[in-house]
Amino acid sequence: MGTFIDASNNAHGFVFDGSTYTTLNDPFGGISARGISGNTIVGAYTDAKNRTHGFVYDGATWTTLDDPLFRASGITALYGIDGGKIVGNTLTGTVAGAAFLYDGATFNHPFGIEGLLMGLHHQFFGISGNRIVGEYNDKPFVYIIPEPATYLLAALGGLSLLAICQRQRNRTSPQP
Repeated sequence: MGTFIDASNNAHGFVFDGSTYTTLNDPFGGISARGISGNTIVGAYTDAKNRTHGFVYDGATWTTLDDPLFRASGITALYGIDGGKIVGNTLTGTVAGAAFLYDGATFNHPFGIEGLLMGLHHQFFGISGNRIVGEYNDKPFVYIIPEPATYLLAALGGLSLLAICQRQRNRTSPQP
C-alpha cells in the first residue's frame, strides 16, 4: 500500500497483494494511502480547495473522517488502523497540532493540543493492538493505550487520597 504520482502530477493510492497492484482512486481528489487493516484502508486526500482530509475506504465506500478539533481550518491525516481503532494527526496551519486515536466514535488526544513551535509535537504513525508508534522531536516512541481499568484504579486512588486528607483535616480541626 502506498502512493504514486502519475504523469499529470495527480496522486493515487495503491495496494499490492504480492502479485498485483490495484490503483485506488477516491472520488474526492488525490490520495495518499497510509494504513491497512483487513480490507479497510486509511489515509488522506486533498480536495479541490487544497484542504487535506482523512479518509476510510472499506473496499466499496469512501468516507471522510476529519478530527473535529480543527475541522474548520485544519488538516487531518489518518496513518494507521487496527480493527476499529484509527490513529493520525491533525494540524491547523503551522500554529497547533494534535496526535489522535479514533475509536469509531470519539477522537482522543492523549497529549492535548500542542504548539508547533520548532516542530515539537507528538505524531502518531501506526497502531497494533494497544500500542501506537509515533514520533516526538524527531525521536520515535511507543504509546501504550491505557486500559479502562487503569483509569478506574487511578480514579479510585484519587478518591481514597481525598477521603484520607479530609479525615485528617477533620481530626486536626479545632472543636467548637
